[in-house]
Amino acid sequence: MLNPKNFIRCEATFGNAWKSTFNELEVCVIGDEISPSQTAIALVQQLGLHMEAARTKALQLLKLLVRLDDQWSFDGIEIGPESLTDKTVDLQLSHVDDLYGLWVVTFSLNSGSPEPVAFRREQI
Repeated sequence: MLNPKNFIRCEATFGNAWKSTFNELEVCVIGDEISPSQTAIALVQQLGLHMEAARTKALQLLKLLVRLDDQWSFDGIEIGPESLTDKTVDLQLSHVDDLYGLWVVTFSLNSGSPEPVAFRREQI
């Protein structure tokens, strides 16, 4: 379970960000100047209940859409401001042959279990 006291402030593109670890992944969530968003923490915990299914779905999606082999690593979870209203969570992955890419699969948690709704590659 994620404890808000275990988060530390960090830099992110969306302003007041807080990071911690969860299921061996780095977690970055929106918050205010004082603490991380409780809603964001709840979304991370909801994803955590279905983490194996989310990982499987992310890998299936990437295998279908991206011409890279199966050497993916799961790197983190991010919840920005839009995630709070959309009930979405970004699962971040990297690939051994793509040194400058961060791959993100966005999951909707509206139905309870995670369903992929988007993916993108970010240059790092």
